[in-house]
Amino acid sequence: MSEKTRLTKEEFDSEVSHSEEIVSVILSQMKSMAETIDSQKEDVLRDRQYFIDFFREMHADERNDWLQFEHSNLTKYDKSQQNLRKLSKQLAAPYFGKVIFNDSGREKVYYIGIYSLFNDYLPVIIDWRAPVSSLYYESEPGEASYTAKVGEKKGLLTQKRRFGWTDGVLTTAQNINMPSDDEFLREILAENASDRLKVIASSLQKDQNKIIRDMIDGVHVIAGCAGSGKSSVAMHKIAYIMYSLRDRIAGRDIVVLSPNSSFSAYISHILPDLGEDNVVSMTQEQFIRDILDGCIKYSERENSIERMLADEDGKLVEAVKFKNSARFLDLLNKYIVYYESHCFKAADIIYQTGDSGGAKEYKIRSEDLDFLFNVELSGLPVASRLNSLGDIIITKNHILDEEAIKQIRSSIEAMVQSTTEEAIYRGLYTDKGFAGSLGPEFADIIAKFDDYNTPVLTFEDAVAVAYLSLKISDPSEDANVFYLFCDEAQDLSPVMLSIIKERYDRANMLFAGDIAQNVFANSDDYAELIKTTFKGKNFKKYELNVNYRSTKQISEFAKARTGRQNEISCVRDGSEPVVINVSSAEGDTDANTVLELNKWLKKAAGSDYARCCVVTASNSESKRLLELADIPADLPRGKISFMPVYLAKGLEFDSVLLLNVGGSMVESDAKLGTNMFYTAATRAMHELTVLE
Repeated sequence: MSEKTRLTKEEFDSEVSHSEEIVSVILSQMKSMAETIDSQKEDVLRDRQYFIDFFREMHADERNDWLQFEHSNLTKYDKSQQNLRKLSKQLAAPYFGKVIFNDSGREKVYYIGIYSLFNDYLPVIIDWRAPVSSLYYESEPGEASYTAKVGEKKGLLTQKRRFGWTDGVLTTAQNINMPSDDEFLREILAENASDRLKVIASSLQKDQNKIIRDMIDGVHVIAGCAGSGKSSVAMHKIAYIMYSLRDRIAGRDIVVLSPNSSFSAYISHILPDLGEDNVVSMTQEQFIRDILDGCIKYSERENSIERMLADEDGKLVEAVKFKNSARFLDLLNKYIVYYESHCFKAADIIYQTGDSGGAKEYKIRSEDLDFLFNVELSGLPVASRLNSLGDIIITKNHILDEEAIKQIRSSIEAMVQSTTEEAIYRGLYTDKGFAGSLGPEFADIIAKFDDYNTPVLTFEDAVAVAYLSLKISDPSEDANVFYLFCDEAQDLSPVMLSIIKERYDRANMLFAGDIAQNVFANSDDYAELIKTTFKGKNFKKYELNVNYRSTKQISEFAKARTGRQNEISCVRDGSEPVVINVSSAEGDTDANTVLELNKWLKKAAGSDYARCCVVTASNSESKRLLELADIPADLPRGKISFMPVYLAKGLEFDSVLLLNVGGSMVESDAKLGTNMFYTAATRAMHELTVLE
């Protein structure tokens, strides 16, 4: 029995006995499920062979029936495999909590785990998302209540107990009050980092649990400090939604918009580990690429920040900052209004109907076309106006001749100027009529960025083109999406948010972010910006101010060095960050940097840490250091990474080496208006070393 066990020997032995019964049930169900899978596989293969052998002799409708039958059997086979995988995961730690609740004079015992488990149709483990499980997360022993589907259930909570497992064997059992009141949370936080986002269902804190179980309608923002569990809470909320609405929605109804591919990989396992089908996941770059559908060439977002870091005269930085501002969105909207009122150059249409012997010539006047396009149809996007204009002309004039209809539609399309998205966008900088129409608040903008009209557009330009495309073309709203989650919301520009609104306006949304971790030159209050963008929807903001990732020393160091004033509490102590000066006037700074880098690498390689990272401002700096580094030959794969801060954000590492040689990262922050130093420092869980 563990020394941390607070139970009597008899109580602990009783829990061990119960655990063995549960493990036996799981093993029995795994055996049965494996037999079912083998049988289903044999049936599928046998039926497929029959289909192949007698394919030629079957009628078409019989073939379709067989194909549908096979699809149904394959679906059942896949579902059985999923259930077996779930049981296999459940075997390692079937449950983590227990509550005893006296409801109306009846004492009920609930064991709580990541997944539910039934034995002879009776629940022996309750899913952590079930209503009764909220007792475990939010109530102390004594009078308590929870909200069930039938209403509020009141009673007496007589026991809360937490369990620890090792390879399917119960090792600890503790009576607890609130989850944060015991040593269990600190034990979890003291563990090494992983290349996967942690499933935190067993250690959810009260404030996190409330966010997960709160209403889901409208637009919600989780404003949390570094290490507060924003991403974990958001992913658990998605799992909770899928559980609560399992009869109404599926994985395809949920969209996760990630900041980059590294973060997508980091969170990709969470929903499957929580027993849910994976959802639609894409990066912001993929999101924009899908809208543009290859219509323009542009530099990816990572390249944009690399170019900004290398920008000497500051013109590119100023341009990108502007394109990430609300003023740029305002300018785009003014340009859209201008373009829509000037893009159509009406001309008379002369067409003929009838056969060659008796063909008659007709004329559609330009002024009629102009009135229809710019007045009658002014509420529609340009692309929709063109289609509707053709329909009106054809219907009004009772035109049935296919050649005449084709000619009319072709003539109307030719009346629109600059029909490609890129050409339309470049007109923002080159159209003198538009420049002359601007008020004094934009008088300097066009002239200032006229030379920024480069052959290869930046990612910020691509976002603007995507917005223009959605506004002037038929809107491609995805009305089937029920819930959208977007992480690192502080790095979303006003234009990007407006695109999200255009595409997913009917969806409920959850954004997670931290203004202190801005790495893409956005300076707006992202929460207020989201509220304004989605005005009219229910809006709620949650705040999480406890750093569960970094030690108090690391968190305080990051705040002090960057002058941040936000109130953050930490639950762990550790060693002070180490600052090493490699930029002394005596000696070679590069040589000193490489020397200290290799010392750190050797120490990290020999440590018990699972994940360590060298964090730099730019990718080019990461690549250069990697080439100069003396990497131990026997280093386990994935133990040490080199990456720029814009790829490391959202991730966590046991130990971090932060490159701020000569104050370079701090200088970049001042230049770009970012918070790279703070973001990089707070990637560290246990140890932080800074080279300056």
